[in-house]
Amino acid sequence: MQVLRRLRRVTAVAAACAVALGGAVALPEVAQAAVGKNLSLAANGGVATASGTEVADGRWTVAMGTDGDDSSRWSSN
Repeated sequence: MQVLRRLRRVTAVAAACAVALGGAVALPEVAQAAVGKNLSLAANGGVATASGTEVADGRWTVAMGTDGDDSSRWSSN
């Protein structure tokens, strides 16, 4: 989100400078991100893969990295 805000600010400054100097400028369109939807979650189609886990007993599997549960986690060494 910070990058988007910074891009908008830079675009606004560039447009203001162009108008002040009497010229016209074509500005790029800024893509809008989906607000409120975490695309990395498995429930939203996110997929994660890993070559290993920290322990072999299944406590911290790669699926836990995208399960949306704040109390679980994925870990590797």
